[in-house]
Amino acid sequence: MRRQAVAHMLNKTKVSERRARQLVGLSRMTWRYQPKPNALNEQLNQRLCELAKQRLRFGSPRLTVLLLREFGVVNHKRIERLYAQADLQIPKRKRRSRVGPQRQVPMEQASKPMQRWSMDFVHDALYDGTRFIVFNLVDDYTRESIAIEVDNNMTSERLIRVFERL
Repeated sequence: MRRQAVAHMLNKTKVSERRARQLVGLSRMTWRYQPKPNALNEQLNQRLCELAKQRLRFGSPRLTVLLLREFGVVNHKRIERLYAQADLQIPKRKRRSRVGPQRQVPMEQASKPMQRWSMDFVHDALYDGTRFIVFNLVDDYTRESIAIEVDNNMTSERLIRVFERL
């Protein structure tokens, strides 16, 4: 991150390298460091790519076990880093949507009052913790509330009485 900031400052401004490093808080040794190639990393990377091509559904943990069998003791975090650098991540499986069967015929619009109703239940609690439930019945054409029933619990007998009354 700091190396990128210094490189950006050098490209976009007329600030010296020393000043850019000081502003970012990066030492001269860190800025000038060139990593030495590691023969084991190259061997691991090559074998990791071969195994990933052979076993397409294997992720990093399973490939790590195969590499440990071949190379002996190798830190799993090193293999994880090489796996990520080689861009071998398997795309995550997409979850199937849990959408139910779709309605084949579009719902008819209400053309006169009392032709079609919509109902809903709403529940909440008062400040003292008392719970209550509200049953709402609305006419779709006029958008008027036909019935509103409020109680601590709503039984099917209560709803039957509401519909019989209407």
